[in-house]
This record gives sequence, C-alpha cells and structure tokens, in this order.
Amino acid sequence: MQEEYILKQETLRSVLKEKGLDAFVAINDETSNWQAIAHQTGFRGTCGLYFLQKDKKADIFFDNRYLEKAKKEISTCNVQPFEDNFAEVIAKTAEGYGAKTIACQASETSATNWLAVEKELQKVGITLTPFDDEYQEICSVKTEAEIARIKAAAELATESF
Repeated sequence: MQEEYILKQETLRSVLKEKGLDAFVAINDETSNWQAIAHQTGFRGTCGLYFLQKDKKADIFFDNRYLEKAKKEISTCNVQPFEDNFAEVIAKTAEGYGAKTIACQASETSATNWLAVEKELQKVGITLTPFDDEYQEICSVKTEAEIARIKAAAELATESF
C-alpha cells in the first residue's frame, strides 16, 4: 500500500517541478485539510503538517496525540513531532531545505492559517502560493488501488439495496 503513496508523492513532485515550485505544504488544524494529508500518506488524523520538498523525502509533523501511530503507519515520510507554532515549523523546514516558493491549497486552509504561514515565510524570504487547481487535478487521477476500492464500495452499496 505504501507504493501507492510513493506514486502520489512523485506525481506531486513532478507538478511542483513543472510549475517552478520548491515545495508543497498541507496544514491540518483540527478542522481543515485532513484530506490532503490522507491522500499523500494514507494517514487520517486531525492535526498535522505535511511538507513535500521537490527532491527529498517528505516530512510530516504531528503533536503527541498522533506521533506514535504515525510512526507505525507512515513509511513514506520523515515523521516528526511538533509542539511549536505550525507557521514557524513550516518556515523553519522550508528555510532548511532552501525552498523559495511553497505551494498550498488556499481553499483548504483557513485565512488565519494562511496569513500566519505567509507572515513567517516572508520573514525568511519565502513565497506562499495558491495551488488549488493543480492539486485538484492531481487528486482527480486515481491509482489502481483507489479504483479497486471504489469498485468494492460500489459493489457493497449495490448489494445493500
């Protein structure tokens, strides 16, 4: 199953490179964007940061509630703890990788979070850019594993009637 997520991460990386972007970040703050993290890693939780750099293994950050579970379930990312301000974690991670432009789903990120991240990134000379249409297009292409799950769900729904 991890191969499916490696493929998804590689697809995202190729689009980032094509668009001249250095990284992608998904922010899940209890109320938003758990779907992007689940799509890229298979992990479902209600608080985390996903950071995919265009040419390195992805990083995923969780607070203590999800850290041990994530370490057991995710092998496609560097699983790390965070207790700091998430905007500072993103800026520190991006700066450490030398990123200059970071893509993020604006429609799946609250205005408060977007502004906080943008402010921290600007302090270190990094630009945050919307990536909604591109990410939606990536998600619209289904892997073989996703197609199999959709078929199984449809069969189950049909049998239920």
